Amino acid sequence: MNGFSPWYQFNSRQAAGALWKRQTSEFEFEVRQSDDSMWGNVFVRRQPVLALRAAYFPGTGFKLLHTEPGGNTFTLLAETSVGRFRIEISMPDPSYPLVRCITRLTPGADLRIPFWPRDLMVLRAPDKKEALPGKLYVQQEGTRTGWLFGGIDSTDPFTFLYFQNLTALNDYAQRTKTSLGDTVGGSWPELGMGLPPSLENALPAGKEITIGDAFLGIGSAVPER
Repeated sequence: MNGFSPWYQFNSRQAAGALWKRQTSEFEFEVRQSDDSMWGNVFVRRQPVLALRAAYFPGTGFKLLHTEPGGNTFTLLAETSVGRFRIEISMPDPSYPLVRCITRLTPGADLRIPFWPRDLMVLRAPDKKEALPGKLYVQQEGTRTGWLFGGIDSTDPFTFLYFQNLTALNDYAQRTKTSLGDTVGGSWPELGMGLPPSLENALPAGKEITIGDAFLGIGSAVPER
C-alpha cells in the first residue's frame, strides 16, 4: 500500500530525547513522545524498523504528570483533554527482544470513540520516502486470537510477532457494545490494533478502562517462500 495516513509515525513529529531505553545485543527499544502519541521505537541492529504506539492523545492539552523508569518497567502518567492515561511498558527478560505495553484510560467525561488509529507502524528507512518492504504472513481472523506475524524484507531481514491481549479489552467491548473481532490487522505499513469504534455507547467518566495490552517480539528467522 502506498502512502501514509495522518496517524503514521513521522520522526519529525517526535520530541528530542528518549524517556526510557532498553537494549539487547541486536535489539533496542526507546520511548518517545510525539505531538499526538507516545511511541515505543524499535531498532534492530541499530536500524529503526518499527514503532509501537503506547497511547494516542486526541485533542490538545497534553501534560506529562509522572514517569517512573524502574528497572525493566517504565510507568507513565499523563493528563490530556480526553482524560488521564496510565501506561506501563516492560521488557520482561532483558536478554530477549520482547516488550509489553499496557495502556489504561480514565475519561474526564463520558467518551465516545468514533475512531482510534492502529498501534504498530513499519518505519521508513533513513532517507527513503516509502516504508520498509515486507509482508504479513498471518493476522487475526474474525474473533480468533488477536495477533499478526510479519517479516521485513531487506539486506538484513527479520520477523516480528505482535499479540494483543483481547481479554484485557473485554470491559471496553462490553461498555461500548462493540466486537473485538478483526481488530488486529491493517494495511502495510500501518498495522496492529485499532480500537473498535463506538458512535453511540460511551466510556463512562471517571472509570479506568484498559484500552491496550500489546506484546511485540522480534525474531531473526524468516519463513521460506
